[in-house]
Amino acid sequence: MGELSTAIRLFFFFGLGAKKKGPLEDIAQYSLQHNMSYRLDASASNDRWIGLREWYRHVIKTNGSGEFFQRTEKTDSAAHALITWDFYKDPKALIYVQQFHAQPVSHFAGKDLISLKHVHANIVEKILLHLFALRIAVICFCSKKQRSNRALLIRQCIEMACVIQWIKKENIQHVSFFHPYEIDSNLLSYCLQRLGVQTTFIPSIVPLFVHNHHLLCDDLVVTSPYQEEEIQNLFSQSIAYKNLLRWPAETLFDIPFNTTDCANKKIAFYSHGQWLRNALSRADNGLAAEDSETQILSWLKRGAVNKMWEVVIYLHPLEKKHWNKTEAYYSSLFQEIPFEWGNQNKSSAHFFHQENMGIGTLSTVIFERLLSGRKTLLHPYQHQNFPLPQSTLNNICFSNWEQLEKFWCEYSEKNDLTFFNELNLTHYSTYSASIKN
Repeated sequence: MGELSTAIRLFFFFGLGAKKKGPLEDIAQYSLQHNMSYRLDASASNDRWIGLREWYRHVIKTNGSGEFFQRTEKTDSAAHALITWDFYKDPKALIYVQQFHAQPVSHFAGKDLISLKHVHANIVEKILLHLFALRIAVICFCSKKQRSNRALLIRQCIEMACVIQWIKKENIQHVSFFHPYEIDSNLLSYCLQRLGVQTTFIPSIVPLFVHNHHLLCDDLVVTSPYQEEEIQNLFSQSIAYKNLLRWPAETLFDIPFNTTDCANKKIAFYSHGQWLRNALSRADNGLAAEDSETQILSWLKRGAVNKMWEVVIYLHPLEKKHWNKTEAYYSSLFQEIPFEWGNQNKSSAHFFHQENMGIGTLSTVIFERLLSGRKTLLHPYQHQNFPLPQSTLNNICFSNWEQLEKFWCEYSEKNDLTFFNELNLTHYSTYSASIKN
């Protein structure tokens, strides 16, 4: 049986089948069927033809004959592959993993670059793929249940077949996943482990409950103390790993720590851009982030009216790409109340020292600021178990105007060190720096 037919069988049973027996199989199946993927827009869940579209895009059309990987260096140790979305667009991922992984990366691959042309398959396997895609297309047309996830099964089985063939051909012994939140990562890791290949998952800096509550790997990288709390207290049954590795956040490892205290009256808002994602029908994580951010902005406006602070808005990269929409959106919110735009030429992390305090929801940048040792406040999402009851992150969370005002009045004139000491957060402010050093 070839790799393509094996992949079709696995995705059929895990993606469409009944609940699997065994904790590892359950993790792989749950994420495949129930987790959210960003590879299709939110509109896909209402598109009865999405299965047919995926069939055409990835089986019939079969574009993309260029290389989906590159060899980065020769190594005397076992071959180590890093998988991301597109190695052309993600060079920093390679630099990051090369610096902190004990084993040098010898191969760098992009899943979005894989097509059916990269898979060696006989005529029988190709017929099976068409029959599998036809079944998916019919299911998606007839039922809205898990429609987006089921439609993705078509491209995912092609990608799995390609990766397994590539692993065998290049004799790769270790695979690191830079985007383990993607819904098929656990099933791919499950298969690689059974081939004797060791896997490493590298989640983003945000809390695991957002995207990474089900993980299956050998080595798991954590980049903040809160992720360790989640693994111990919340996801002990749904995150399976053998070794825990502590790395600084990928977005911070090459940015110098600026220890200069900031005593101005500026407060930075770090946008997650959920309002724009929703307007563009991008995939929705269901966390009501737009409501949370709208509430924060209303309080920031209130403080600006009272001359309590000066508001600086740092935009999400998506907002920067749609500048006209973004400018109109924030102008309508603040109306005649003045505010500033944060620097848009570099990542926001380069400018943490320019504002007295930072505020936001659960975006990447708000945790970057916290781990950089800068005064940070969090507005937790509604209807979520965040923060955990025993977590010291509760000490910097606010849910109403009175709490936000109290934080500002009490800590705006205190330095960062005092803020972290008094709120019992020094394990956050020293986390990345201690690992880097």
